[in-house]
Amino acid sequence: MPDLPHRFDCLIDRQSDPILLVGAGLSYGLVPSPSELHSEYAAAAEEALGCQGVLPKETGDAALYRWAQAALAHCDKRDPRPPKLRLAEALGILNEPRWLGKQGLPLRGTTPRHRVIARLAREGRWVAIWSLNWDCLIENALEEVGLVRDGRPLPCSWKTAYGTHITNHDLPKIGQHHSVCVHKPHGCVRSLIDAQRNTGTSGEPTSNQLADRFMIAQDELENRQPNSVDRGFTDGLSAQLRSHPLIIAGWRAAEPILRAQIQKTIDGLPNKPRLSIINRSLDEHNHGHLADSFGVKAEDAFFAVQCEGCPTTDKLFLWIQALYAMACLREHVDDPSDAKDVDRWINTLRHPKDAGFLMCFADDFLPAWMRLCWRAGLVSCRGFEPHQLELLSRPEVQVPWQVPNIDRPDLRAAARLLRVLPLDGGPWECERFPGALWDPARLRLVVPMPGWGRPSDLSGLRPLALALQRDLGFVHSVAILPLMQDGQPVSQSNGDRLKSSFAALIRRPAFAQAERIEIQRDL
Repeated sequence: MPDLPHRFDCLIDRQSDPILLVGAGLSYGLVPSPSELHSEYAAAAEEALGCQGVLPKETGDAALYRWAQAALAHCDKRDPRPPKLRLAEALGILNEPRWLGKQGLPLRGTTPRHRVIARLAREGRWVAIWSLNWDCLIENALEEVGLVRDGRPLPCSWKTAYGTHITNHDLPKIGQHHSVCVHKPHGCVRSLIDAQRNTGTSGEPTSNQLADRFMIAQDELENRQPNSVDRGFTDGLSAQLRSHPLIIAGWRAAEPILRAQIQKTIDGLPNKPRLSIINRSLDEHNHGHLADSFGVKAEDAFFAVQCEGCPTTDKLFLWIQALYAMACLREHVDDPSDAKDVDRWINTLRHPKDAGFLMCFADDFLPAWMRLCWRAGLVSCRGFEPHQLELLSRPEVQVPWQVPNIDRPDLRAAARLLRVLPLDGGPWECERFPGALWDPARLRLVVPMPGWGRPSDLSGLRPLALALQRDLGFVHSVAILPLMQDGQPVSQSNGDRLKSSFAALIRRPAFAQAERIEIQRDL
């Protein structure tokens, strides 16, 4: 099991918001790779474009880009539509829902790696996201956690929207306090779909402007002469690199123009920011040159994933999320005993391969628990109203772990739950029923519920109720576990009220009567 270069302190301790730059490796297995796109779709595309038999027949990682360059040169000039738009249509990219993040994903609608990236964006932990991918998997994940595309500012203090930077028309989106910017210098499937129906009226980019950003030809990826739109990207990236760490995920650094731009910026800095590289393999040439500019050895910045003895990309990001969640819990507990127990849990996070239960606790239980408490009106925050958590359309909407200058009874109560759980989780699992603890050996479901105050709305339990409807046949017993923020026992009347409210919410004959539901005092 290889050692890890560091524990992403810039993210966890909020020392300096990092830049996230992602390449095709982050989308591996979810959309066709460049080689798959070429081998499986090129022949049909040639027929659609009317250029069969005149394009090169090649294989390999770069074959798509050389083929695309030749295809664009042979496109029928009599068709007035942008050649790149016609090429994308011929390759089937615009009709394939996987590119939009609408198919081929887990039931939750996101992969763990994209979900963690989106949750950290909600927290304001990325200074910006740079995606070299045409797909919209990151954008889909941002929407799943509650960020609205080009959404307006809201009175709450966390990120509520995101915008994509494709052309200079999008430059005003950069730096908005309420919004996360996703820079896409290689273009985007959504912008190509916009190009299909865009006339360029009312100051909007034209179809040609949008389609031109679809970077697929070899020359434009390796020898492109920068125009004003390119300079909008390079100037923005250089400005961010001067004062922020860089985390690379799934990019081999094989694109010489972008790699040279990063190196040029970093070479001129007396104090180098930290570099982190997350990838299946270390490219000694490309990653090595990058690392030299940052003043480190490439192996000292490299996190190996998806190979023998290494975590998957999903597990690495879940580990980062668990570190961040535990740091937030630690910050909000005020009882020394609770703090000591949270520290004990943090010490189990030495490596992604050691932290199975805690990664699930942070990914499955804790977000659902926070949604329940906030929707119930038990956490007071200026500018926030419980009805703003629209859980029916977005069951994965994220309540931030870190909100400045507010009291967090939800996090204190969660820390008290950790005190009574074994370090490996013992018999308990968090994945199957969101916001609950499941004992598969005894077929017992324990549902933690807030035992303080008077919850005004328990609709935060609806995702759990839906999971119960799906898997109720596996459940032999159900109990609620009232959690108190101050460690005091819950009163009998409050316990009975919570039982009745839970029974009314799940509406299943087996547990529709409160008498069928137990009150569990501890684990």
